[in-house]
Amino acid sequence: MIENAPENRFEAQARGASISRLRIAALALAFGATALSAPAMAQQESAQASGEAGDDNRVVIRGQVPLSEKETKKIADRFVKELTVISNFDPLTRYEPEVYCPGVVGLTENGNDAIEARMRTVAEVAGVRPAKPGCATSALVVLVDDKPAFLKQFRKVHPIYFQNLDGDLGGIGEEDGPSIAWHLSALIDENGTPSSSSADGMQVYTSTSGGSRLHSMLTAAIAMSVVVIEREALIGLSVEQVADYALMRSLTNGDPAKLEGSGAATILTVLSTPMGEESYASLTDWDLAYLQERYKGDPRMYGERKGSALRASVRKASDEQPATKAAEGD
Repeated sequence: MIENAPENRFEAQARGASISRLRIAALALAFGATALSAPAMAQQESAQASGEAGDDNRVVIRGQVPLSEKETKKIADRFVKELTVISNFDPLTRYEPEVYCPGVVGLTENGNDAIEARMRTVAEVAGVRPAKPGCATSALVVLVDDKPAFLKQFRKVHPIYFQNLDGDLGGIGEEDGPSIAWHLSALIDENGTPSSSSADGMQVYTSTSGGSRLHSMLTAAIAMSVVVIEREALIGLSVEQVADYALMRSLTNGDPAKLEGSGAATILTVLSTPMGEESYASLTDWDLAYLQERYKGDPRMYGERKGSALRASVRKASDEQPATKAAEGD
């Protein structure tokens, strides 16, 4: 059972407050990690560092016929599509500088700390500019025995984690398999104030600077991401694999199941790779290129234009780390 949290100030301030106040209220929530303790074997096997990955994060696929440029482009574009919610009139959701702060619960203390440290290191390389150590958690990773049962109890005790900062009580979506992830975000102006909606549903905000054909007046800021993974799915994986998977889930949109069999070179397929088969040992060239491009430049850039840049960056990465042939029917 999840322990009760302290009084929730988020709901009282949800409308009309600044993004900073909302974030402080949301991140102040806490729950007992002791309620999430794992069986000893699952802890040991899922939090064990492999020490074998080295500097090369590629998996050599033998016997594959080289793909044509057209086939590779198609796979790269699909990879971007599945990880990105693109709007013509809204920017992509991103963490603001010095906000991303990973926090992991559900393994041993050493296991949790190792995953957090790896996530922070890779976030720095990707240009996310994480917060300094000792920060309030804003990228929560929870490792559990039973995902549906946990989500049911988590929603009951902490409903705040299931609504956006503008008060929207929309669902978090459905994902089959052993994991699920979502963001708490809001469109904010240059003062950090979330936009509100008029009676007819139109966004209302004030600004001292106008938008343009390239940039919105607003930024889509993430205050919190939540990643839930069943511990059984982590057996046999290294710290690098678990951390890099969780990092990608916390920074991107979409369901990794949609990439299964696509041929994309990504750590996001690591949980669905059968035991004994080759899987990526860490973040891939595709993953890193995607994250670096997503966090590059003005955060107000319209989604469609940013999507074009993401596709170009991943296609370039595919020259260094080729895709594999997609499964039949994909």
